[in-house]
This record gives sequence, C-alpha cells and structure tokens, in this order.
Amino acid sequence: MLSLLYFGFESALQILITLYSYCFRRGLLMEKIVSYCGITCSDCPTFKATNMNDDVERKRVAELWTKQYGHPIKTEDINCDGCLTKGTRVFNYTRICEIRKCGQGKGLTNCAYCADYKCEKLSKLHEQAPELKKTLDSIHESLSKSKKP
Repeated sequence: MLSLLYFGFESALQILITLYSYCFRRGLLMEKIVSYCGITCSDCPTFKATNMNDDVERKRVAELWTKQYGHPIKTEDINCDGCLTKGTRVFNYTRICEIRKCGQGKGLTNCAYCADYKCEKLSKLHEQAPELKKTLDSIHESLSKSKKP
C-alpha cells in the first residue's frame, strides 16, 4: 500500500508486472500445465530450460537424459513449449505421439476431459507410467464432481 502512495498507481502496477515477468521467465512462477497423457509439462526440465531460455540448463538436461536413457540427446534438442502447444517447438517423440494427435484433433485440454477417457492408447501408456494416470485421474475426478448437482 505504501508503494502505491509513493509511486502512484500506474508506476506500482508497472513494477508488479515487471516483477511477475521476471519471476515467470526464471521459472519461479508457473501455471501447472498438464499434457494430454498426464505429464506435467511445467515440471519438465526441458520445458523449464526452454521457458527460461537457459542454454546451460539445456546442456545439463541433454547430458543427464543421454546417460539416463542411453540415447544421445543434443543440447539443441532441449527445446519444448509443452505438448499442448499448437507450435512446432516440442521434444522429439512429441511430434509423432498418437495420444497428442488424438487430443489435439478433439480439441481437448488433456485426456481427462475426453468422453472416451481411459482409452486403449492411454491405458497402455499408464501401465508403464502409473504416475501419469494418477495426475489425469485426479483431474477427471474433479471434473466429474463439478458436473454433479
């Protein structure tokens, strides 16, 4: 309140906008973004490095994932705006992901919103990655509760 009196409303508002932008660019503030299959994009190190435009972090992630997955990943591969983006800057497999194609084709926020929720494609993935299932189940359950009278 003191800053509002000292700086004036317009200046105080500009300071808040600048501070918010600064924090967002550095990954300190981020809306939770859940992909079609249940990956939380906003928690993904590739998404974060891209969002912060941080080449040091891109290099670290590329080296880590090369070791972790036994497949060479280049620093320039660490660029992704998240599975929900309509753009083309997504991580390798995302370009051909059938679950993503389906969700985009149906115009969904993610698969938890689908009338066909827990389809065969999604169920197969969730057998291998049950934490993704938990994420979508939680969203689907909250959607079901909000529809009840």
